[in-house]
Amino acid sequence: MITTFSDALREMDRNTEIYMVEQLAKEVQEKDHALAEKDNVIAEKDNALAEQARLIEQLKKQSLPKLVLQINIAKMFFFKRGNSQKYYNRFFLFIRGRCTELYGKILVK
Repeated sequence: MITTFSDALREMDRNTEIYMVEQLAKEVQEKDHALAEKDNVIAEKDNALAEQARLIEQLKKQSLPKLVLQINIAKMFFFKRGNSQKYYNRFFLFIRGRCTELYGKILVK
């Protein structure tokens, strides 16, 4: 009778160990799946950011000639009208600062 009870307990312990190992493996698999999904989301966001950066650079390149043209027209306006040098200097410094902000370099000197 004692051996049968011990055998039953041993079998129950073994089954419990197997069940616990299976549950841990299942948890690890679920966490791996969740990490893979998060990696996919991060990759999608990285791609979207790269596309936005490319678009911003493209828009900067397209708007640069227009900005230079506007600056030249403004220069002609100030010189033809005989406006005071003080206002021209203020406008010029504003435009120069704006160009430096947008393009990271001084476009007008």
